[in-house]
Amino acid sequence: MKEGAWIEAETGNWHWIDDHADWIRRPECARSAGLTEEVVLRLAAMPRRAACGPERNAILIAAMSEGGLINLAFLASKGAFLQRTRRASNPDS
Repeated sequence: MKEGAWIEAETGNWHWIDDHADWIRRPECARSAGLTEEVVLRLAAMPRRAACGPERNAILIAAMSEGGLINLAFLASKGAFLQRTRRASNPDS
């Protein structure tokens, strides 16, 4: 993946990312998503040698189960994504 977003549904915060598993493994990124330090360190220590496969899946499963996160994937144009994200985070406008 070249470009995607990590979206925090509860807060409306979002981050541009390169890959979900690579991004959440970076301690500064995991912290910015609100994960506990214990989960941050565990994710950073997990191996990722292949672009896809069991290691990538294990990272995402750990982030979701231990971090209380849900990972959804979908395709949308950047303009549509930004418009709908802004609308969702500011419903009165």
